Amino acid sequence: MNLALLNHNVQQYLLKSASLKPSDLALMKSPFKDVSAAELAEQLDGRQRSAKKIPLWHETDGIYYPPKLAMEQCSSTRTATYKAGLIPLNGRGADLTGGFGVDSYYFSRTCREVTHCEINAQLSQLVQHNNQILAAKNIRCINTDGLAWLKETNETFDYVYMDPSRRINQQKVFTLNDAEPAIVPHQEWMLQKAPLLIVKAAPMLDIAASLNQLLHVAEIHVISVGNECKELLFVQRRGHEGEPRVHCILLESTVQKSFTFALSEEKNCENTFGQVQKYLYEPDAALLKAGCFKLPAHFYQFKKLHQHTHLYTANQLNLVFPGRVFIVNDVKDYGAFRKNKNPVKANIAARNFPMNTEQLRKKHKIIDGGDVYLFFVTDDRGDLKVIYSKKA
Repeated sequence: MNLALLNHNVQQYLLKSASLKPSDLALMKSPFKDVSAAELAEQLDGRQRSAKKIPLWHETDGIYYPPKLAMEQCSSTRTATYKAGLIPLNGRGADLTGGFGVDSYYFSRTCREVTHCEINAQLSQLVQHNNQILAAKNIRCINTDGLAWLKETNETFDYVYMDPSRRINQQKVFTLNDAEPAIVPHQEWMLQKAPLLIVKAAPMLDIAASLNQLLHVAEIHVISVGNECKELLFVQRRGHEGEPRVHCILLESTVQKSFTFALSEEKNCENTFGQVQKYLYEPDAALLKAGCFKLPAHFYQFKKLHQHTHLYTANQLNLVFPGRVFIVNDVKDYGAFRKNKNPVKANIAARNFPMNTEQLRKKHKIIDGGDVYLFFVTDDRGDLKVIYSKKA
């Protein structure tokens, strides 16, 4: 940690360079003898990433930013605030994989004390510095392997949080065995240290496989931001038995929507199928990740287009639906659409269709953008259709 980066002149220089690309700044000669161009570029990159992701840090003078990877992996304000709502008020907690400390900071606003464990010494040091700047006095930073520390300490906690990352030789994390620190072999004794264990997992993780590996799972939270699945949380409670509840959480720009269900309810649900009506409903990415394909149609009394076409339709407008809502302007046979030789400008999606969106765009020379939304689908009769729509 280079404290010279916190000097007033350096901070002012970074403010004046706010519009530059970090890669360009890295190629320029540093005007400071104690600070390299690479260090300036790293701080600028962190500042720029924080503007939308964690505005409080961006708006606070004197923040020291970590390397790019830590900024990419840290939680956003929206997701960290949501997770803080899952922990006991005024409790004691431990964040075993602290990283840049965003989760620990928001935990600290609702509980009595947070222990932030981080194995990287520089990262642990800069988080401690930032916590002082942010006046987060109830966070204890320890430079240590969080899992090993928890096993050795005599302390107990009201909750433990961990965010295992992928192993260095793994490109993607599909099972908990692909991540470290490992959770599966240690969960029994961890639940003796705290009655509540929250495990954040990669969005691409297989939920069903994880449930076969994890004990006492009471809740699963699938969190999306802007129709993109961002986080998958497994909430384990000491002694819990029975089926977990799945919470699909949509963190949109101004509102939060949710849909809660049990996997057995989805499995046993039966749908009514039908032709496209006045409105088209597209479930959010959180519901699709959770495997919630049938229940939304049943709950909202919509018709499903096809067993494997995860779109719903109705003649009634329902804006509380957890997903996007479209007004249907026209429905054409795909064969008729193919005969149209005129260029089309539209946003397109393929659902249960022989071609994907890129293939369709290339084949039909569709220009991306505009207010028209085309859905290429298979309907309840097995026919290929093109639905012309606009956002409701």
